[in-house]
Amino acid sequence: MIKTAFLKPNGSVISMDQFAIHHQNFDRKGQELIKKWASETEGKDLIFAIGNGSNTYNTQCAVCNLMQNLKTLKKQVDISFCVVPECGASKYSCTTAAQEEFGKEAEIKQISAVSIGRRLIDPMSEYVKIEPQHLGQGQYQLSADEKLLKQKVALVVRDRVSLIGADLNQASKHLLQYICGLNEATAKGIVKYREEHGAFRSREQLKKIKGIGAVAFQQCAGFLTVSNPEEDSERGPPAKRAKTMEEWCPLDGTIVHPDDYKNGRK
Repeated sequence: MIKTAFLKPNGSVISMDQFAIHHQNFDRKGQELIKKWASETEGKDLIFAIGNGSNTYNTQCAVCNLMQNLKTLKKQVDISFCVVPECGASKYSCTTAAQEEFGKEAEIKQISAVSIGRRLIDPMSEYVKIEPQHLGQGQYQLSADEKLLKQKVALVVRDRVSLIGADLNQASKHLLQYICGLNEATAKGIVKYREEHGAFRSREQLKKIKGIGAVAFQQCAGFLTVSNPEEDSERGPPAKRAKTMEEWCPLDGTIVHPDDYKNGRK
């Protein structure tokens, strides 16, 4: 039985389902469901993230066969697939953090499907949720001192996030808490604000988050980018987006700090 999840480009879950695979072909339910999803992409690409587990080859073949059938759709959709490492996905799906996000009724394997899909969208946001001893890198991580291992991973993640930044409209709370100037509480506040008001349109909106004052804003703003909301209009319903119609500044999509915007506009 194949566990599946249909995700938006920002990782939000649209729906989760399951269907069977027979002789490298999805059953009728699976074929009809994926055709339905393809018709709902609103002109965007449809990309399958396939876990690299035991049944990955048959799943890849089934997707390839289905791609041929989807060419007959009235609305042409670019379709492709990518094989994604699924190490630690099943471990994360059993955690308290996963239950908080998906609810206690959600099936573990379907949570794993969401995790695999999100790894293709934003790998770092998803991998920071996994305990380092479950990442499957080498043979001896289970023998290492757990506290020391977590400290080292935290340092590496903070360094990488500081180097490349994080998208305010996409990063998970687990990733945001590693940003300089933020903590677990303010990271949760950012995600909550995003859920209630839709996509961030400006870094200035960070000042509306409880716990982010002038000092915290100065520390974190340069590491948090805001992608152009107009390029991903489905991030939050129109009614919510209308509440926060701050004009998007292209510099918000870079790692240039707001303090340097004046120089950047010269």
